[in-house]
This record gives sequence, structure tokens and C-alpha cells, in this order.
Amino acid sequence: MLDGKLDPDEYVSIKARYLGPKKEIKDKIDSFKASKRELIGLIQSGLHLLENIQEPFILNIRSWVRYLWNS
Repeated sequence: MLDGKLDPDEYVSIKARYLGPKKEIKDKIDSFKASKRELIGLIQSGLHLLENIQEPFILNIRSWVRYLWNS
């Protein structure tokens, strides 16, 4: 266009051809970003559960010991 090698109609045609695939790629990238955020949240939640996994077991053991002690 600027260099005189491409007329405006050709430019519009080429741009229209690549606009759809460009949008699809951008949408995929955006969905990966959303997935990444969700994945990070799930990992953090899982780590929290792993860090605190002993708590329910300790509480159950204490309850069981109290039960046995009082029987």
C-alpha cells in the first residue's frame, strides 16, 4: 500500500483473510490465561489441604481416646 506494491482492495482482502484466525488465536491465549489462574487457585487450595491434612486425623484420634477413656 505505502510502497505502491499492494492496492487497497488487495490489502482489505488479505486483512479479512487473517482476521478470523488471528481472533481465534487471541481467544485461545485468553482462555489459557483464565485456565492458568484457575489452576493456580486449585494448586493453592490443594496445598492448603495437604498442609492441614493431619488436623482432622488428630481431632478424630483425640475423640476416640476420650471415648475409650470414658467407657
